[in-house]
Amino acid sequence: MSQKILLVDDAEETLFLMHQVLEKEGYTILEARDGAEALKKIETESPDLVLLDLILPRIDGFAVALQLKKSALPRKPLVIISTGHGRLRDLFLLREITHFSDYLEKPYTVKTLLEKVRNVLGEKHES
Repeated sequence: MSQKILLVDDAEETLFLMHQVLEKEGYTILEARDGAEALKKIETESPDLVLLDLILPRIDGFAVALQLKKSALPRKPLVIISTGHGRLRDLFLLREITHFSDYLEKPYTVKTLLEKVRNVLGEKHES
């Protein structure tokens, strides 16, 4: 069974590109366009990994990460935070109050995306 990844981003083009790249690698891909939708899918779909943008409508990525930390889910997903240039300060603040496995600073390359995902999921692949 392939590993399940939830992509959380409000930018359609980002979702499309990440979806295409990761699906081609054999992952099962879910999508959410805001934090509220992400929290529902985390609860109902139990993804192995969440690629979480920080700036989202309705409920932002900070709140999603905090709710995940506090949740009573039997199996919490791994999280890679995605943030734009200049938001690294926010990332350090988030690291103090919650846990995430890694981060991606936008814009990032396909190679970087795949390396981070594989590393966090503990996979070994030939490049």
